[in-house]
Amino acid sequence: MGPTQRVIAPVRGEAILSCRLTPKMNARTMDVKWFQVDRGLPIHWYRGSRDGAESEGPEYDRRTEFQKENIAEGTVTLKLHGVRASDEGLYKCLFQSPFYSNEAQFRVQVAGTGSVPHIHIEEDERRGIRLICSSSGWYPRPRVRWKDPRGHRLPPASEKTHQEGDGLYAAETSFVLAAESKENVSCFIQNPLLDLDKEMRISVADSLFPRVSLEKTVLIVIVTVLFFLLSSSAYVHWIRHRAKEALQEECEKLREDLKRRKLLGEEVDVTLDPSSADLYLIVSEDKKAVRSVGKKLDLADLEDRFDNPFAVLGHQRFDRGCHYWEVGVEGKTRWTLGLCKQSIPRKGRYISASPESGFWALSPKNTDNYQALTSSRAPIYVIEPPRAVGIFLEYEEGRVSFCNVTEGTWLYTFKASFTETLRPYFYPGPLSKGKNVNPLIILPRPREGRGARSDGPSTQESKPLMDGDGQHGEESETR
Repeated sequence: MGPTQRVIAPVRGEAILSCRLTPKMNARTMDVKWFQVDRGLPIHWYRGSRDGAESEGPEYDRRTEFQKENIAEGTVTLKLHGVRASDEGLYKCLFQSPFYSNEAQFRVQVAGTGSVPHIHIEEDERRGIRLICSSSGWYPRPRVRWKDPRGHRLPPASEKTHQEGDGLYAAETSFVLAAESKENVSCFIQNPLLDLDKEMRISVADSLFPRVSLEKTVLIVIVTVLFFLLSSSAYVHWIRHRAKEALQEECEKLREDLKRRKLLGEEVDVTLDPSSADLYLIVSEDKKAVRSVGKKLDLADLEDRFDNPFAVLGHQRFDRGCHYWEVGVEGKTRWTLGLCKQSIPRKGRYISASPESGFWALSPKNTDNYQALTSSRAPIYVIEPPRAVGIFLEYEEGRVSFCNVTEGTWLYTFKASFTETLRPYFYPGPLSKGKNVNPLIILPRPREGRGARSDGPSTQESKPLMDGDGQHGEESETR
């Protein structure tokens, strides 16, 4: 069964597409496929127990997120990020196994509320004034209205809407205001799906009309607008300049703070624990790097080894004190770094990372943005994407902080009360069509020869990569 009601998805927001089996049954080993029926496009394919969920086609690349927390009860959810006008239509989810098949269809409607209407004034041939109201970024096609102060509709002189390149609608309407009119008028543009509108009101004054000279009136309006624009521009420039200075001062303080913490000896020599590595991961000989491979390694399935997700822990165990380390992420599109409880489950059902489940971690959300893995996924915006991420644990104070080593700025700080042993957590992410092949690299400590560095990790590895039991691994095709 699909959603019982239509799914309304906001432009540039998220669409939540849920499907469930009735009666309930475990769908973990089934394939789950999602399609946009109207356009015949495959969207996402979860490949059963192989855990090979992936987006289909460039239009949906890195826009889908498969959630399977309740898959054992036959319920799955697909999040579609960055909703576009073209995403509207009929969708289908299909559950399939060698012995069972079922599907559901449901409709997704896209809704976008555009910009605040803008009104500009022109001279009309009837010696009144023509008010032209325009707005863009609407979906579906908006309704456009002129109204008087009592809410009565006024007849427009013209009205037109058109679809722009991104599929969203732009609207323009005009109204001729007679010279003898003394009433204010309002332009309303409404989204018919959401029943939401935006309004722009204009106050009518005698000086707007050409009693003596329309040219003189227009000149006054132009001078006033220019003065306002110049004043606003100067103010905005001043604000930006002050904000830039404040940001630079803050960055310098953070750099000094980071330098102080390192000098206090808080930087720790973190190494990877190959016995905890998932069988789709290869750990370097010096235990300083880990990368994903497309073929499962033929190794013993140890009790401490992850099987979901493709993760590996650090050797170190922390139950007191302050500790700092840095990890290179250059060239990677998907990864997760942070700390987790020693006691987290390493086998069986996938657990969504959050402090509630024993994880304090950070990952990319898309090309330009990052997210702290809280239960609600806190967004993080950066000027320059990090090529190296620093992790700082203050156990007694209950803080886990992440910094952008490239910029020398802090990204996010978790606050908690720790009672269990914590371990460094590394998830290099799956391979995807030749992407995300670079390893996560634990960077050397300054006294080991790295020296002063502010431009991210080196792309050279000091040791070859080996598998989870310490054997050298071979490169495989992507999954």
